[in-house]
Amino acid sequence: MSTNQVFNTVALMKAAALAEGDCVMTRGYYAAGDGGNGVYVVTSSTAAADNGSVIALNNGKKAELVIDGDTINVKQFGAKADDTTVDNIPFINAAFDWLTTNGGGTLVFPYGTYSVNPVGKTSVLELYGSNITILGNQATLQVSASTGDFEYLLFVDRNPKNIVFDSLNFDDNILNNTGYPVTGDNAKKQQLLHFETCRDITVRNCHFKTGGVWCIIGKFYGLTAENCRFDFRTKTNIAWYDVSTLYLIGERVTVQDCIFENQMETKVPQTAVESHATQVRFLRNRCTGYQGSLLIACPTSGEASAFADVEADDILVEGNEIICANPGTGNGSGICIWPLSEKDITNVRILNNTIETDYCGILTKYIDNDSVIDGLMIANNSIAYVGNEDSNIASQFEYKVHGKNGVKLLGATVIKNVAIFDNTISNFPESSVLVSSMESDTKGLMRKYRNICIHDNLIRNCGYNTKYFYFGAVVLGDGVETGEVVNNFFDFNKNVSACQLPIYAFSDYYFDSAVKITVKNNVAGGLYPAGCMDIPQPDDRYDFGLTPTDSVLIWEGVTHFNKGDIFDYNNKRYRCTSNFVLGIPSATNPSDISGTNVTVEELIAVRQLKVSDASVFRRGDVIKLGGGFVPTRQATIAVVDYINNILYAEGYSSSWFELKSGGTAAGSPVYFVTNLAASCEEI
Repeated sequence: MSTNQVFNTVALMKAAALAEGDCVMTRGYYAAGDGGNGVYVVTSSTAAADNGSVIALNNGKKAELVIDGDTINVKQFGAKADDTTVDNIPFINAAFDWLTTNGGGTLVFPYGTYSVNPVGKTSVLELYGSNITILGNQATLQVSASTGDFEYLLFVDRNPKNIVFDSLNFDDNILNNTGYPVTGDNAKKQQLLHFETCRDITVRNCHFKTGGVWCIIGKFYGLTAENCRFDFRTKTNIAWYDVSTLYLIGERVTVQDCIFENQMETKVPQTAVESHATQVRFLRNRCTGYQGSLLIACPTSGEASAFADVEADDILVEGNEIICANPGTGNGSGICIWPLSEKDITNVRILNNTIETDYCGILTKYIDNDSVIDGLMIANNSIAYVGNEDSNIASQFEYKVHGKNGVKLLGATVIKNVAIFDNTISNFPESSVLVSSMESDTKGLMRKYRNICIHDNLIRNCGYNTKYFYFGAVVLGDGVETGEVVNNFFDFNKNVSACQLPIYAFSDYYFDSAVKITVKNNVAGGLYPAGCMDIPQPDDRYDFGLTPTDSVLIWEGVTHFNKGDIFDYNNKRYRCTSNFVLGIPSATNPSDISGTNVTVEELIAVRQLKVSDASVFRRGDVIKLGGGFVPTRQATIAVVDYINNILYAEGYSSSWFELKSGGTAAGSPVYFVTNLAASCEEI
């Protein structure tokens, strides 16, 4: 196509006396060489002018832009780079409208900084089309220094699909923005990219600079954010900071090869990525300076809409480097699994990550609902504590909520099918792994945690400041019903007087728990004190404890022993030749269990005991369980089920009690004993 006239600017073209059919060229939009040049055909079209694809001439005719394929240039629609006096929102929106009207295409931003002045949620960038690529060439959309009170910068809506943002940068200009601090609700709604129920969105090679807004937030049927950088640059007079750099709802969400960094750390942002989605991939990212790098949750009732039935399933977190914020302040968590709603979180794999924290490396956060966490694999991670080594926990309850642990699992009604293996966990003053229900001073929330498997981990210098001696470097606590701790290596080279137990397990203090935990083949090296090699003496706050022997602990069936079980006791190794028979001794000879007809048939749970004849017991009777090598326990009978011959204990005491009534003489303690020599053989 040949041209018959050339103009330096669009304004000169508009003023010229052009006739229909003329083909003209501009050297620029505002000035020759500014990048807004184009070729136009003059028509008598009635098409609406948009100052880009269609330009109204002064003589009433139209100059229509000749477009090569489906690619347009934002400067051909009037956008100006590197000029802070111009608000580019109307020009960019005109280009967006062309893409929407024409069924998609590519919008090119030549390199430069494009000033925008968003106001509330009305004067903002709006993209409503599908099949669109925004090619940024590392151009930047920068909020003008005079604004700040905005809700959205770019709003994407009306069910769009197949949109790509490539190499376009976003800057809310926080350090120079006189509009800050923003107060009230707007402070909680500021967003650079907002997506409303979009499908197959890609954001790649983009750089986000922000001081108080979400960079990407929305609902997705497919999102990939890759090779992006997110710089959180805080400003000291911004009081509100409960933001997530990415807040993602929906399904098929991938965040990979991105950098998340809080540069100043004066106001620490809460979370790098908050995922309320299913089929999530968080791969090879680097997160520094955040309180939490990744939050895994389900959509809540207030945000679900199309995703009302979505549960967090199929989550892969792999190959990330996570360095939490402000070492020493005690608020940095690497990966948090938080059942915000009563939906389940299932099939979570956390693999090959490096985590440094001053609080918890990986945790499930407490919330009181009926959620279930099912299927959690934590493997091949390096998790290290880098904070203050002092413990300021004042109670057992605070320890569970606020303790400094490598992996802490609590707070769901059910946590089951957990595998924690091949990790290196270092320097946590409390536990390297803690699995426990929540418990207050007056009421326990009974949980059912099943199939908790902890094996083949290297645990270095953990458990040196637990404050409570019934916690250890590995703890299976209240509510754990089944699990195993096997083949772990414990290395300890700190002050031996600060060391607690390498392994500790106990069942719920308030509620019954049918416990079956296997502990075997664990090796303890370094400065663990000799006293920790013995079975700990019980008190009224736990049911049983487990610790390594001089080298390897093999201890099967911690609530009862069966034929063939192998265990260590007093530096000797035994094999059970028969099932242990528990019984009630006579009043005259407490070591003889043959003096009565009442025998113990089954230890159902730590506080449920089935006997052959419950009629000899009454509510209020105080009994002592133990003897031989089994740790002693005292209990007051709360309920006697005479039909099923089951005794229910009320609690434990720290001293001996006498039987108040029942089948033996008053003043005689009741023992449940076994004969070690008759039941076992030394090997």
